[in-house]
Amino acid sequence: MKKQMKKQNNSHKQKELEQLQNGLSIERLTDNIDNKRCIRSFSNSRNDNLEEYLKRAAWGEDKERKTAVYLIKYEGEIVCYFALRCGMLLRNGKKKSGEMTEPELDQNHICVNATVPAMEIAHFCMNERWTQKYEVAKGIGSIIFYRYILPLIYQSGRYAGCKYVYLYAADETEDETLVKYYESLFFKKISDVDYYHVFPRYDMRCVLMFAALDVYKKIDVSYVKDLWLSAYESGS
Repeated sequence: MKKQMKKQNNSHKQKELEQLQNGLSIERLTDNIDNKRCIRSFSNSRNDNLEEYLKRAAWGEDKERKTAVYLIKYEGEIVCYFALRCGMLLRNGKKKSGEMTEPELDQNHICVNATVPAMEIAHFCMNERWTQKYEVAKGIGSIIFYRYILPLIYQSGRYAGCKYVYLYAADETEDETLVKYYESLFFKKISDVDYYHVFPRYDMRCVLMFAALDVYKKIDVSYVKDLWLSAYESGS
């Protein structure tokens, strides 16, 4: 009986989610001057820095092509924003002992074994004012990742090399809640593999994570729905 009720409840929640999905739209931040007004109501108490970035720095960086900032909206209200920028991962060779060789440094160069083209998800942040209105919105970030972020990254790969996607997870929780969330999206900690990255000082406390784009070619729609249901039931 409980399983049947849970199945019915999940089916109902899926229908609600589909309604929300059908109402979502994507927009480049600086393509619409009215977005200057829209971003004023954006709120995220978990990470004040991401909220402040959108309100104070995002417009200028988008205009100057330092970062491409996108808004996801529902009926004119901001659901979340994310930002992309070009980047690369670095890889060194291995010694016979299996240890990684250190990069060679001089005044103007960092010499490594190889560089690998990648795209950075510089920011990805939900608007709490919107998510608090819809109980079913919990976990919708995974849907946005697959439906909007990945297609943009794949599209850029049509014109320039792009093998990986990476990000800096600003996770200060003891149980690494945010890290585990990105692991559910097939990201790995950079410390677990042979890659590393040159990063700005303000990202030093973050966890650098990356994923190979080829991994997502094997993902089907049912997996994305199951991922959302799992996130919804856990309340993340």
